[in-house]
Amino acid sequence: MEKLLWLGCLYFLCILGSQGRGVKRQDDFVLLAGPLAQPELRTSSNGEHAAFDCSQPIPANSILYFEYLRSKGVTHFKVPLSWVQLLPTGLSSKPQPGVVRCYQTLLKQLLEEGLQPLVILHGSDVPESLRSRYGGWESQWLLEMFQQYAEFALKEFGPLAQSWVTFSDLDEVLHAGQAAGDHHLQNILQLNKKIYQFYHHNFPGNGELFFFTKMTCTTVILT
Repeated sequence: MEKLLWLGCLYFLCILGSQGRGVKRQDDFVLLAGPLAQPELRTSSNGEHAAFDCSQPIPANSILYFEYLRSKGVTHFKVPLSWVQLLPTGLSSKPQPGVVRCYQTLLKQLLEEGLQPLVILHGSDVPESLRSRYGGWESQWLLEMFQQYAEFALKEFGPLAQSWVTFSDLDEVLHAGQAAGDHHLQNILQLNKKIYQFYHHNFPGNGELFFFTKMTCTTVILT
C-alpha cells in the first residue's frame, strides 16, 4: 500500500486543560487521522487539498483506508463538517438531505471500522455566503445562525459521535479581536458556552464537546 499521510495529535493542551487536570496516563493521548480530502480541490498554491465536505459521494475506497488506519493503531478520525453544505441558506429548517445522509454514512463507516469520529463544527473561516449576508463574529445574526447550525448538527449526528469540537482554529477571530477589543473572541466564548450546555443537556453521558484554539499535532508517515 502506498504511503499515507496522517496526523497524530496530542490534545492534552486543550482537552485536558479545559477539564483542569494534567496528563497522567497513556489513555490521555489519541492518534488522530483525517480528514478525507478532495483531490480535485486545492485550498492553496502549495497543493494542499480541501477537506471532504460531502458535496460529492464518499470515496469508494474509504472503508479500506479506515481499516488500514485502524491496523496501524489510529483511534480517532477527524470529520470537519461543512456549515455551508449542510445549510446552504443558513436556515436549519432547510438542510441539504443528501449532505446529511452523506455525513451519517461516513460516521457509521468509521464506527464500524473501530474508529471514533472527532467531529469539527467549524474551522477558521466563516462561509463567504453567510459573511456577506450577516457580517462577521461581531454580528448577533451570525452568532444566532451558527448556534442554529450547531444544534442542528448535534441533533443529526450526536448519536454517532462522542467527541466534538466547536472551533478548531480561531486565528481569524483572534486577529480580528486585536482591532475590536477582543469583542469577537468574547462573542465566540459565549456562543461556545451555549452550545456546550445544549450538547450536555441533550446527550448526557454520551461524550464530550471541547473548545480548541489550536490543535497540537505531529505529522507522521505510515508505510
